[in-house]
Amino acid sequence: MTSSTRIRRRVSLSMYALFIVLLPINALADEPRHDALTPITWRGCGITKKAFMGACAKAYEKETGQRIIISGGGAALGIRAAAGGSADLGGTCRHHLPGRFASERGVKTAIIAWDALVIVAHPSNSVDNLSKQQLVDILHGRTKSWNELGGDNQPIIVGGRKGDESGVGVMMRVLILEDADFKFPRKSILLRSSGPLEKFLEKTPGSIAITGISSAKKRDLKVISIDGMTPSLANISSGKYPYYRPLYMAYQQKTDQRVHRFIDWIQTKKGQDVVASQGTVTLEMGLPLMDKYQHWDDTRDITNFDKLLRQAQASASR
Repeated sequence: MTSSTRIRRRVSLSMYALFIVLLPINALADEPRHDALTPITWRGCGITKKAFMGACAKAYEKETGQRIIISGGGAALGIRAAAGGSADLGGTCRHHLPGRFASERGVKTAIIAWDALVIVAHPSNSVDNLSKQQLVDILHGRTKSWNELGGDNQPIIVGGRKGDESGVGVMMRVLILEDADFKFPRKSILLRSSGPLEKFLEKTPGSIAITGISSAKKRDLKVISIDGMTPSLANISSGKYPYYRPLYMAYQQKTDQRVHRFIDWIQTKKGQDVVASQGTVTLEMGLPLMDKYQHWDDTRDITNFDKLLRQAQASASR
């Protein structure tokens, strides 16, 4: 074998060895990366965003460097985005309904905080309190003027959410109307999400609607008491105010560790302190509600339900 042949053979062997070493790297380059440089995507309702998610995303990124991209679209869209994989997380102010909607199958949820449905009106409204029956009559269109309720001689303009799949829409029918088939009267003003609905009320005298306390308190709106009970933090967390509800995070159980780490973090004291900073009822504050709430769907799909229930029972026994 000549020296030039030996050199060519060594070069060939070296190139082959380099190819073998680099092959796994090249193969891995085609795989999706899931690390702190890959943002977590969240979609969901504006009420959940204002209740905790916006502030928690900022705090978590500051602490860990993990970016979380937030976009709205409503509770139903949040659940379905998580189920379908177009988002890592879905924020929702209602339980998911896999028996009713096939697009909501395949997700788990975790309770993150508690919210309440509230009656909101234009800030000029002079009515401070309604009974449940008065509220039901308004929503059905049976009561048409505020002077029938001790207010001004002004027509009542009922606002609401389009469809019956939204977080507010579902929970209003469950908690207030006790009628899953309720339809708004023909002259009602129906809007696509809570943000536009709340803005409509801010500029429309005589208007009234149902929304979540977490978003309502950040608007220029009048919050009307129900049966003499105001939706204060203390009244919601104790269950004295009647229209309380959990706020959830929806996700696929087999999602990657970036997402699980955030879900775990938001349930820790650090995460819950951020929730509290937004004036929202935390998991600890809401422990008395675990036994009182009567509208759970399938609790097997709520990953922290048993833990919270045990904590609630232990707290009640002390």
